[in-house]
Amino acid sequence: MMKFVDFVHFSLLISINLLVASKVFNYLFFFLLQKSVKREHFLWQLFNIHNDYVKTIKDLEDEERSREGVVKELENFENEASKKKKEQVKYLKEIALREKRINEKSSKLDKSVSIFPTFGVWTIL
Repeated sequence: MMKFVDFVHFSLLISINLLVASKVFNYLFFFLLQKSVKREHFLWQLFNIHNDYVKTIKDLEDEERSREGVVKELENFENEASKKKKEQVKYLKEIALREKRINEKSSKLDKSVSIFPTFGVWTIL
């Protein structure tokens, strides 16, 4: 038969074991909970990284389209400027040619016109 002291000792051992088991259970529970929270946080970070990545790609594509539009517009302006420059060169050549003809005619006219003052009347020979 069990003595009372042995019974108390046995009861204390069971209480201690239950207490230890309870502590171990709590430790494991909170350890697993912490692990789960860490996993959830990591997944949340990955989700945000993915969303940022998708947004950045979209922004880059928008910028690329915008840049291509600006490049096309610049090419159009350069083509137009080139056409205007060619037109200007053509007009400058024509101006130079007409100035040359004016100078030739002016010099020819100066050679053929003699001006003699005769009694206040100018005569052309």
